[in-house]
Amino acid sequence: MFSFQKPKYLNKRVHPVTKKPEPSYQFDMDYKSDILDSPLSWLVRDKESLSVSSLEQELKENQVWWNEVVSEFLKANASYFSKPYTAQQIQKIIRHRLELNSGSLEYPCCVSCIPFRMELVGSVMFIDWKYKTFPVGIHIPDEDQDNTEFPVEVNGKLIQTNEDIEEWDPDEVPMDGDEKEEYDVKNGAKLLDKQRVREARLKAKLAVYRAQQQMNKFYDKYGDEVSDSDSNATTDVDSEEEEEEDEELQM
Repeated sequence: MFSFQKPKYLNKRVHPVTKKPEPSYQFDMDYKSDILDSPLSWLVRDKESLSVSSLEQELKENQVWWNEVVSEFLKANASYFSKPYTAQQIQKIIRHRLELNSGSLEYPCCVSCIPFRMELVGSVMFIDWKYKTFPVGIHIPDEDQDNTEFPVEVNGKLIQTNEDIEEWDPDEVPMDGDEKEEYDVKNGAKLLDKQRVREARLKAKLAVYRAQQQMNKFYDKYGDEVSDSDSNATTDVDSEEEEEEDEELQM
């Protein structure tokens, strides 16, 4: 969770209560994860919501996590203390310090806090905290109308504004033979006629298949084949169908 560096002895500092100079020891600590992963995160609606009191309230709601941090600190620095101390004993002498950034914040926002230094001055343990803020939701900043054009790529070059984009001529686009044939069909009448020819070819193939099936059935039943001279075998209906198919084939 945290890693602790060796304590540093500092010059005597004035105790905030007794007002007397006391020896001071500084313990720097590093958070192994990103600060946004800290469990101490809350919503800040205004300037008053970001304060030591709001931090202490979050620590109460995450007391188990905070006790683990203090216990880890004591375990890492046990050799530097004259006797073993418990997390409950250290909790009683802890005071928190939160240095607010000088820059202005946009509210509402979320804030995440982690401790980065402990300083023992006499009988008081000061905890210094740093924080990071991030917006509650996704925000798209307003832009001037002249700067709203997105760059587009034309012939391998990025064009920034619509004024620099040349008109596209589809005739200059290279195409293969099949694509060229489809592109040349520009009027609906020609396209429709072409489709009719394709349908007529399919019907002709289907008619040949059906005729062959009928001939096979006739042969299996009577043992001989039907010749073209047997004109009596065709009906007027068959003649009309053949004439219609011939007309479609000619199209």
